[in-house]
Amino acid sequence: STGAPRGGIWAVRKNLTAAFVESIKREKLTEFWDENPKGFVLRVTPAGTKTWAVSYRHHGRPRKCTIGTCPPIGLKAARLAATGLLREAQLGGDPAAKRKADREALTFGKMAQKYLDDHAKVHKRGSSVYADECMISSDLAAWKNHKAADISNRDVGALLSGIVRRGSPIKANRTLALISKIFRFAIGTGLLERG
Repeated sequence: STGAPRGGIWAVRKNLTAAFVESIKREKLTEFWDENPKGFVLRVTPAGTKTWAVSYRHHGRPRKCTIGTCPPIGLKAARLAATGLLREAQLGGDPAAKRKADREALTFGKMAQKYLDDHAKVHKRGSSVYADECMISSDLAAWKNHKAADISNRDVGALLSGIVRRGSPIKANRTLALISKIFRFAIGTGLLERG
């Protein structure tokens, strides 16, 4: 593998393997460009964050579309997603613009349902999933049709204050933990941009 700085980012050609992805650490922001498929990228920060992406051209302009972070998305799943996104780009689509529009339209209700279906029901006990569903359909129901990206810390604080005023400080803590899990899941899987 050879490396060269590219706009302040080290770019390295590398045939990515699961063992390499798991063990890689970098002192400088580095992008590893795989050829299978061409345009498949792993970005590694000095803090250890690993992010999957694809790089392609749309109407002659370079574009990049984030797939998600590793973990939870492993090499095999990221490669499969990259293949689909790059195929879409080859057919004239712009996956990055489509993702941006999807994120802007993503409601909290849709994001919470995706969390339940793709994470909670896969990794949690049935009773925990039921508790999450109850919180989402009661205390978090007011956010169902709000754009997920528009929910602010102030909104979270107001919601939690209301729960505490009802005499349920422990429920407020559990609700905060669930909100955090839903947003972390959405950011980690690329449904929502960090920020």
